[in-house]
Amino acid sequence: MADPLSAYIHRNALVDSDGVQSEGVNKVASYVWDTNSLSWVKSSGGTGPGSNVAVTNFPSVQPVSLPTTAKRYDQVDSLNAYLGDAAVGSTPSSAVWRIQKLVFTSGGSVTITWAGGASTFANVWDNRASLSYS
Repeated sequence: MADPLSAYIHRNALVDSDGVQSEGVNKVASYVWDTNSLSWVKSSGGTGPGSNVAVTNFPSVQPVSLPTTAKRYDQVDSLNAYLGDAAVGSTPSSAVWRIQKLVFTSGGSVTITWAGGASTFANVWDNRASLSYS
């Protein structure tokens, strides 16, 4: 059990009398965090080293990053679409959007251009159809 978080989530496993994980047996082994080896070890019970874990000794878990940008997509017709992104919570009327125009061809290729000719967050999503693209 090399992954501490995985081991913590699955800290109780069915094992046979030799300590081998198995299905169809009625014994359960508990694992505890050993601060000396920095790994999960099978608990032998009692109060010896590794059988009692203080919360401060639990390995750190990195939080999942949340998206920092929101995305909008507007399919105008079969050949034209707009794709925009801005900081989460931005309103479509604010000049904080980075907008791309996608032009599809019948052959399957796509041409992508930027509003104002640059990939800056300085456009208004509500104005996407009237902006110039290059």
